[in-house]
Amino acid sequence: RVVLPVPAGATFVSATAPCTLLLNTVVCDLGTVGGSYSNSTGINDRGDVTGTSAVSSGGLAHAFVYSNAAMCDLGTLGGVYSKGEAVNTSGQIVGQSATDGATVRAFLYTNGSMRDLGTLGGAVSGASGINASGQITGFAATKNNEFHAFLYENGSMRDLGTLGGANSGGSAINVLGEVAGSSSISTGPGRAFIYSNGAMRGLGTLGGTNSRAADINGLAIVGASDIAHDSGEHAFLYSEGMLRDLNDLVVSGLAGTTLVEASGINDGNQIAATGCMGGVFGTLCMAFRLDPAPAKATAVEYHHAEFDHYFITAIPDEIAKLDNGTLAGWARTGQSFNVYTDAPGGTSAVCRFFSTSFAPKSSHFYTPDASECETVKQNSNWQFEGLVFNVSTPDENGACPGVAQPVYRLYNDGQGAAPNHRYTTSLAVRSQMIAQGWIPEGSGPLVVGMCAPR
Repeated sequence: RVVLPVPAGATFVSATAPCTLLLNTVVCDLGTVGGSYSNSTGINDRGDVTGTSAVSSGGLAHAFVYSNAAMCDLGTLGGVYSKGEAVNTSGQIVGQSATDGATVRAFLYTNGSMRDLGTLGGAVSGASGINASGQITGFAATKNNEFHAFLYENGSMRDLGTLGGANSGGSAINVLGEVAGSSSISTGPGRAFIYSNGAMRGLGTLGGTNSRAADINGLAIVGASDIAHDSGEHAFLYSEGMLRDLNDLVVSGLAGTTLVEASGINDGNQIAATGCMGGVFGTLCMAFRLDPAPAKATAVEYHHAEFDHYFITAIPDEIAKLDNGTLAGWARTGQSFNVYTDAPGGTSAVCRFFSTSFAPKSSHFYTPDASECETVKQNSNWQFEGLVFNVSTPDENGACPGVAQPVYRLYNDGQGAAPNHRYTTSLAVRSQMIAQGWIPEGSGPLVVGMCAPR
């Protein structure tokens, strides 16, 4: 699985309408193990689900695993209650269970049996996260009747300490064995933390007094934090040493809601969050999935007055050399359009070629059409330079998908004894070039060559 970066400037879009959690799939009722209700708390990459289900009409609840279209009761550690919290790729499940001594203990369910993970010297513990290597985190009582976050590995439970207060707890653990959770500090309030390289570090807040971490992947942590001058909470994203309000990073799709909590983040940096809004009948809260917004750059257009040729580039080094005169004779036209620097779904990679046979007027050619790209590769006059950015492509009628804007491609028909193409989003520029004998190339009545993100 490719892990996408979460840079400090990352933005997100809400990929789902409020209350719609699954895309292109069927919502499935998992049922119960005998009672009237069930709820889920964790899922792995295979689709195995864990949580809690009532086992009788009296309401007693047990941890379960739903796998291979069947729900299985995991039982308990001898008591009347258990709860599954997380399941890893191997199907190992962790959670908490009552024992026959009326206490609650963290458990690991593996190979068909439930094992008590013990405590840090006290009576109570609970597990909340497990990674692919079988490392586990959660909370456990110490002999001083405090609760501390723990890391369980190789059959041993390690005390992770606190941020200066009495209590802490681990919420999730990533593939690196790093733990995210929450801890009290010396003055009392709670702080989200990360435990890494043998040390616990607080993540701060969004201006308020409390924060708490809910989940962690290899690059980022999500959770909720108080905000300044307000009694409510906002969802946060922590990455590259910065704690940021998720509401400031979402560019579309929140439908007037405020994200109050982020509860999960996967290896693709998709985030599960809750957004709320006030209304006539009180607060309404909805579930959202946030997807990282595709990374974009600006393709800048230049003109060479002597050659009367046009050139676009989104490569920062080329832009710098064109602007400072290292590549002499070129000047900005003031025209530009956006392109994708990654490869979001539904887009096409753009091939870039350089003409080798028309010096000194050699120029570049761009195409998002894979077939055209392969054809030009067979032409000895053109050198393939690579895939330089991504764009959407128009349909046969020249229509661009969504809010993408049309980019018109025009060919100079070999004027000046050398081929050159111009790419523009301006209908006025398009008309001007056609009046000068340039030929439009593309699809539909307006002959659209590609589609640029706005």
